[in-house]
Amino acid sequence: MTLNSGMQFITNGSHKYVYYPGTGKEQFFDLQTDRDEMTLLIYDPSYGDAVSAYRTHLINELQTRPEGFVQNGVLAPVGGPTPSYLPGYEWRK
Repeated sequence: MTLNSGMQFITNGSHKYVYYPGTGKEQFFDLQTDRDEMTLLIYDPSYGDAVSAYRTHLINELQTRPEGFVQNGVLAPVGGPTPSYLPGYEWRK
C-alpha cells in the first residue's frame, strides 16, 4: 500500500488520518490508545465524524498542490506512483 504512493497524512498528536494517493486507500488511528498504529479505525462508525473532519482538513491542505491529489473538492486517487519530487514547484510562504 505504501510503495511509491506519496503517502499524505495529518495529525494533531491524538489522532492520525493517512491517505495514499496512488491507491486511494485511507487509514485512521487513535494515537491515544494505539501509539503503534496497529488498529485501523477508518471503517469504525464511532470514528466517522472524526474521520470526516480529518479528511476535510487534509483536502484543504492539499487542494492547491500541483500533484492533483484533490479534484472537485475530494481526494482523488492518481492511479499509480506519485512523483518523488516536483520540478518547478515553489514553496508557498
